[in-house]
Amino acid sequence: MEQVLIGLDQALHHLTHVGLGKTPVEAELLRLHDRIRQSKELSPALRDEYANQLGSIIDRIGATVEVAQGDFQVPPHWTRIRERA
Repeated sequence: MEQVLIGLDQALHHLTHVGLGKTPVEAELLRLHDRIRQSKELSPALRDEYANQLGSIIDRIGATVEVAQGDFQVPPHWTRIRERA
C-alpha cells in the first residue's frame, strides 16, 4: 500500500506542474489518496474499485491534455468515450 501512496503523491506533484493543480481532477485524486491511506488493508475487491477510480482519473487527465495539444490525433484503435477534467 505504501508504494501506491508514493505513486499517488508523485501524480499529485506532477498535476501541479502541468497546470492541473486546484482542479476537480486533483480533488478526486486527493480523495482517492485519502481513502487508500485510511484503509487498513486493500482486499482484492477494494483494489479493483480503486484501480477503476484511478483509471477514470487518468482518462480525464489524458483527455484534458489532448485538448491542450492542438495537433493531437486520436489513434484509430481508441474506441472508449473520453471525458475532460
